[in-house]
Amino acid sequence: MRDNIEAGRPPVEGFEAFDAFFDMEQTGRSELIHNYLRFDAFAEAYPDAKFIFNYRDVNAWIRSRLNHGRGSYFYRMSRYYDTDADGLAEIWRHQFEEHKARVETYFRDKPHRLFVFRLEEAPVEALCAFLRPAYKLKPEFWKKTRVGSATQVHAAE
Repeated sequence: MRDNIEAGRPPVEGFEAFDAFFDMEQTGRSELIHNYLRFDAFAEAYPDAKFIFNYRDVNAWIRSRLNHGRGSYFYRMSRYYDTDADGLAEIWRHQFEEHKARVETYFRDKPHRLFVFRLEEAPVEALCAFLRPAYKLKPEFWKKTRVGSATQVHAAE
């Protein structure tokens, strides 16, 4: 995706078999690829595409990232940024606020293309309505798991 964007091609050229993309992040020892930050390139290349901006309380999000993969994500990121947990928390807080502001600004005049999904509220019915008619999701097949500081909403298996 990054290579496509940098070459001026549509971001998901070569991925035509897929209907949706999530996270779109790759972390390595010496490189971070955050394709989700290029949502504007996706939106411009695909004018009929819809976007879901899911988020939660920034402190809960940071805690989740610090614990993700039993700490392996924190380890990789602390090496990449050469900082400790407090430093990463500040970096991530800044990135979170900046990304949220960019999304809100970009889609301000295109609200029909963006669904803001705050995980603590989990408006599954509204999400299902937003995705219709292309996707006929049924709210009764969704459930909450790990209710508490790390509530997640997902389709039931």
